[in-house]
Amino acid sequence: MTFRDVIDKFTVTKLAEVLALDESHVRTMKTRNSIAPEHWSAIVAAAAQRGIAGVSHETLLSMRRNRFGKTDPDAPRPQAAE
Repeated sequence: MTFRDVIDKFTVTKLAEVLALDESHVRTMKTRNSIAPEHWSAIVAAAAQRGIAGVSHETLLSMRRNRFGKTDPDAPRPQAAE
């Protein structure tokens, strides 16, 4: 799975609503195949509410590492399950 896949699971319009961003910004994220870590918690919560499988902090971190390398200093550590 890629960040593009995550965006497609929501649609650009719905993810823009979830993140309170312009659709153009979400389209840019999709084009770049990247979602900034500051958006991850909202995306994970929205995916759980909507029954979208496969979207967790761990999968987003894995995607970021695959995209940018395992030594990415900006990538957050996975959060413990609550």
